[in-house]
Amino acid sequence: MLYKFSKINVFKIMPTTQVLIIGAGPTGLVLGMELAAANVHFRIVEKATERSDKSRALALQARTTELMERYNIADELYKRGTQVEAIDIYLNKNKPFSIDGASFAATSDCNRPFPTLLSQQVTESILEEKLKQFNKSVEYGVLVKSLSQDQQQCTTVLQHPDGTIETILSDYIAGCDGCHSIVRHSCPTMKFEGDAYEKTFALMDCNIEWENDISRRISIMSGYGTVGVFPMGGDKYRIFMPSEEIGDVSKEEFDKALQKVCPLNANIKEVFWSTRYKLHHRLSSTYQENRFFILGDAAHIHSPAGGQGMNTGIQDATNLGWKLAHVLHNRADSTYLESYNNERRQIGQNILNYTDRMFGLVTSDSYVQLMVKNYIVPWIAPFVINSDAVQKRGFGFGSQLRIRYSKSDIVDKECGNGGLRAPDGDVIHCINGTKKRLYQMFTPGKFILLIFENGSIPEIKVPDWMIYYQVIKESDDFKSNNIAILNDPFGKVSKLYGDNRVVYIRPDAYIATSALSTFEKLNTFIERDCKEKLNLVI
Repeated sequence: MLYKFSKINVFKIMPTTQVLIIGAGPTGLVLGMELAAANVHFRIVEKATERSDKSRALALQARTTELMERYNIADELYKRGTQVEAIDIYLNKNKPFSIDGASFAATSDCNRPFPTLLSQQVTESILEEKLKQFNKSVEYGVLVKSLSQDQQQCTTVLQHPDGTIETILSDYIAGCDGCHSIVRHSCPTMKFEGDAYEKTFALMDCNIEWENDISRRISIMSGYGTVGVFPMGGDKYRIFMPSEEIGDVSKEEFDKALQKVCPLNANIKEVFWSTRYKLHHRLSSTYQENRFFILGDAAHIHSPAGGQGMNTGIQDATNLGWKLAHVLHNRADSTYLESYNNERRQIGQNILNYTDRMFGLVTSDSYVQLMVKNYIVPWIAPFVINSDAVQKRGFGFGSQLRIRYSKSDIVDKECGNGGLRAPDGDVIHCINGTKKRLYQMFTPGKFILLIFENGSIPEIKVPDWMIYYQVIKESDDFKSNNIAILNDPFGKVSKLYGDNRVVYIRPDAYIATSALSTFEKLNTFIERDCKEKLNLVI
């Protein structure tokens, strides 16, 4: 598909690439990683001349960290961040109601079920370093002057830092360029529907001395006013609140707000960063217009409630990356890419609705809402919040582990688990006896075939875009020279995948199809899905 030129362009050779990524925040960087892992040629440009040193987004949800296992960077993200084990809700300076993550963690197969709070600056530096390991780098200080597309290709005019103008051709353009996206503005069908919240909000990153240790707990303090406190490691915290002030944010403004709603003694020390801004809740009417795609804040923006924004963008990138590779490597028709909008926009809508309701409940200052929050909620909250189901749901939705694509046209709707997240668990790599998480065995850019079969099977020939593992249940000291054998000595992983003998997993770690017995159904699904006729047999 690359290097298709019109009759005019044949005589005017232009630089070409398969995908042009515009924007190098977390979404653009992860998309670059996904494309690089799948051997897709791309360029990634960023209008900023250097990476921002501001913390900005903080939360890495469990699903995001889990997917980074495939790149061997989950440990670094986890160690450099702060894990949130509970959410404390203080009303009128009374003893808090707590949503404890322990119930959710105890029943989750995810290795790191708690959200990790980490400065976006650090997250981006880790992602960019991983991108460099693929011999790809961000082109900084590059402005997009114009974009156009036709049935064959995309044309983009770029201006480099030295003023040089470059025109490049690409098969596709991915707009990861934020809420003011030039890609979205270039597409008449992409209507950014929604509005701004009425209030202005203030944010401050600072050192705080607390009466009690709340270093692993998010604190929502409310009454006649609301303040959110988020740990950032050590004695560093982020404070966020609605504000009626104008001008620069001051320490005194936050001192006053904390005194109003906080039951703990708190002493704000050094301030690292503060800002005042308006928040919006908007969703694009579509994420795709022909060869143009939008991801992350270019496609959806919402309140910071629940820490969903950056994570949703990263999931957009993980979803689109392998599909672009599938099409560009001629394994699927271009119509396959429509599944990106079909799968991800509904997720964006669901998260927008969720964060909107949560944010409105916490920040509203209407008389009725204040009466309910301050006088009725304290009576019913202990009964509601202390239920095991609410505790699990509180962490479960925010973790993004429950996102599913069961209604998608590119998964098997009849197998029972098509479109569900692939479970994770401990396995032993039989060739060297090393204990691993199953996700650590997933190779970015590759489809995964899991065969749950205890006996010996012949070697299976699979295409280069797929890898397979035979999962067996043997003693924990079992050894084998077959690199494709994983041991599940206690049968926990096998149990998570049910009675299925064969499970076919997409590169974004969602189940495409599964079968109880033979490969016949799988062969039929793959042939329909990717235009390749396989004859997988045992």
